[in-house]
Amino acid sequence: MINKTIFLTALIFILTASAFSQMTLTGDVVDVLDGKTILLSAPTGKVRAELQYIEVPEPGQPLRDVVVDHLKQLTLGKRAVYRAQRIFKDRTVGRLLINNVDISQQMLRDGAAWLVPQNVSGQEQTEMQRYAASESDAKTEKRGVWDVAGLRSPWEYRAEKQRLEDEKNATKVKDD
Repeated sequence: MINKTIFLTALIFILTASAFSQMTLTGDVVDVLDGKTILLSAPTGKVRAELQYIEVPEPGQPLRDVVVDHLKQLTLGKRAVYRAQRIFKDRTVGRLLINNVDISQQMLRDGAAWLVPQNVSGQEQTEMQRYAASESDAKTEKRGVWDVAGLRSPWEYRAEKQRLEDEKNATKVKDD
């Protein structure tokens, strides 16, 4: 009986999550929370929506505030269509369109973001090629993040921060 209940609960959750991930919402962008996350006010309520397939400068990295301001200019106060692709406890991740412009792709084109590698993102090949072309154009033109010498991608920056923290903790344990 318990196994059947667990199975049914899991099945309902999977079907609900699958249906939600296919849901398209239309609403107004009412806030920009960081360089890749907005708050969308839709008829069903407010949705914390993260732009798919991109990373932006981390807090403490150069251009962080510029990128946040850029996303505000692109989205704040505008009508948007949002399709969630993934659901997490604290946010959804998906495609945000404003006037039929894919905002993730626009951020890449403007040099305001890095494209997450396909082996990490699972992005479909054809779409990946379009996104990569936008990033490549920004890189060639030295726009935004591509104009700052030595600026590391957010995943490299986080890995370095973690390495330094691990070294600090190892030294602290050694000294104790």
